[in-house]
Amino acid sequence: KIYNPKGVLIGTYAVEKKFGNGQNDKVHISPNPITDVSFINIDYAIGSDAMLNVSDISGRMVYSQKVTTQQIPIGKFIKESGLYIYYLIEKGNIVAVRKFSKP
Repeated sequence: KIYNPKGVLIGTYAVEKKFGNGQNDKVHISPNPITDVSFINIDYAIGSDAMLNVSDISGRMVYSQKVTTQQIPIGKFIKESGLYIYYLIEKGNIVAVRKFSKP
């Protein structure tokens, strides 16, 4: 289970989806560090319930959206410089986690 710094459950790792050789390899951000034209690209068929959550390095949620396309324009939504982590969640399980930065 994954909790934010305030102790709120934000997701669980799916045992059947292995990081490093599972869906995590099929989700990437480009370019990184991000610019206003950066996208998160998902290279597999996503479920209809998929969510994208972005938190800053302290765990504060800074962006969240239902995923309806395999290319998400993330750069225009992240305004402050810093380190961030994005989570792709399907059926309540975190299926991909990646970090990125904004200069």
